[in-house]
Amino acid sequence: MKILYSFALVIALCSFGVQSHAGVPQLISYQGRVTVANKSFTGAGQFKFAFVGADGAPSFWSNDGVSTDGSEPKYSVPINVLNGLFSILLGDDMLPNMFPIPPTVFTNSHVALRIWFNDGTNAFARLAPDQRISAVGYAMIAESVPDGSITSTKLADGAVTAAKLTDASITSAKLAPGAVSSNLMSSGQSGVGSGGIVFSLDANSASLMSIGFRNIGSMPWNQEHWQIRANGPGPRFAHTMVWSGAEMLAWGGGVAGQFLNTGGRYNPATDSWQPITTTGAPAGRWFHQAVWTGTEMLVWGGRAAFSSSQSNQNDGGRYNPVSDTWSFITTNDAPQRRSIFVAVWSGTEMLVWGGATDGGASLATGSRYNPASNSWRPISENGAPVPRTSCVAVWTGTEMIVWGGGDVSGGDFHGTRADGGRYNPVTDQWAPLPTNGAPPAAAEGQAVWTGTEMIVWGGLDYDHRTPYGSTVSLATGGRYSPSRNSWRSLSPLTAPASRGTHSACWTGSEMVIFGGVNREITAQSQAILNSGGRYSPTTDTWTALSLSNAPSDRAYPGAVWTGDAMLIYAGYNSNELNTTHTWAPSNALYLYQRP
Repeated sequence: MKILYSFALVIALCSFGVQSHAGVPQLISYQGRVTVANKSFTGAGQFKFAFVGADGAPSFWSNDGVSTDGSEPKYSVPINVLNGLFSILLGDDMLPNMFPIPPTVFTNSHVALRIWFNDGTNAFARLAPDQRISAVGYAMIAESVPDGSITSTKLADGAVTAAKLTDASITSAKLAPGAVSSNLMSSGQSGVGSGGIVFSLDANSASLMSIGFRNIGSMPWNQEHWQIRANGPGPRFAHTMVWSGAEMLAWGGGVAGQFLNTGGRYNPATDSWQPITTTGAPAGRWFHQAVWTGTEMLVWGGRAAFSSSQSNQNDGGRYNPVSDTWSFITTNDAPQRRSIFVAVWSGTEMLVWGGATDGGASLATGSRYNPASNSWRPISENGAPVPRTSCVAVWTGTEMIVWGGGDVSGGDFHGTRADGGRYNPVTDQWAPLPTNGAPPAAAEGQAVWTGTEMIVWGGLDYDHRTPYGSTVSLATGGRYSPSRNSWRSLSPLTAPASRGTHSACWTGSEMVIFGGVNREITAQSQAILNSGGRYSPTTDTWTALSLSNAPSDRAYPGAVWTGDAMLIYAGYNSNELNTTHTWAPSNALYLYQRP
């Protein structure tokens, strides 16, 4: 077989920077003509491409990344050819077997394009000769910029921003002496010396960006501090919050007799909120639960009334932040409607258990929801803990551990619990937790999983039958090890003040708690707190949180850990029970950075 060809080459690339600009694709447009046995070829052709040096070696680039010393690539790129004509964007990684072209290819003085072709009948043949890449005429003057030719007088205010510059494209040799400091001072800013870096607590400072600075990264801040961030979608409490890996998603809750089906997505990198769509969202509710699956937020249960004896739910929704859309969670075989229950994500299923149902009775039942099949199946009741509400739960990687809570029947509290259970979804079996060495009975406490232990702390002890009679808040806790099946106490030394309805996060080395209510015997008053503490299980010690710029006092604050900071959002600050709630400025969002 003899393959004759002719071709045309067009360069559609204005700059080979390390980082491509959105308006300048880093692609080379190649157009050519192929004939087979002196006839224009039509059909699905297979092509291979490489950029080589003057002597055919080395290979600077090939479509599949494996060519060396000008050798034929292993994998080909399919291209449709019509009447011998074809075109392709070299470096388009959306095409099969096509690698991007690294800008360093064109630091070589001689670069030639080498092509191999297969018509589907005959073997691959190399087309000859190699075709040298040449510069577009006007691009030749971009080789260098005369030293000192760009001064601050040649730049409009705000003309040079990080988004307009390729990384490392402007060096000190290309700037006139004093250009940066002159521009700074002309805009009312202080000059920064050569090699200087500006540090700012604001990751997206508009004033710094407007004068040409760009955010080059972050570094640990070794001083504990609070920051107030952008306001959220509105006051609320008994809402849910999850961390997606990049954003905090807050949804639902109640405010002033209303039950919300609204929420927002907060990005700490940009300090900005986006609303969560209400189209297709579940009905408004509070005291529900939400988990993050890795791609979706699952919301389920809760109630749409102040009383637990009314309007409990057994439905929910799945929210996808990428598409900003909701889809439904089936109610077929769903568990009994409930609120104030626990939920964990196992990696494949959402496990829900316990809570209060219509009429105010506590539950000892639960179910497992699989989003892949949009289906429910029950959790075994054999060996399950006794009914309870307002308990805590963690996922260990293999089991759900449930502890504490309140025993409710007919609207009355019959006491709090100091027991619990371990549920294994693989075997669908429960095992009891030991009570020897366990912390005191508590409801509305908090728990975190450290990777080896469950740490529980605080809560409210309802010792009598009336809902708020003789309620005592606790400043105690415990550490449960599944591998040892045993409890250890937490040091009470310098522990925070007693509380329940607070928030807790695990940082990777410490448990951080904040807010909550302090109740001491009396039924009609309580103290709302804006204090907190950090507990280190390694040293069994507490450290008080800084109160400088801390959020206002609040109960039921939502909290998530981002990987390097804690976000606190919303809550309520009523100091009177059994009355209409008053509200903290709880659409404010706070970020806590530990030392």
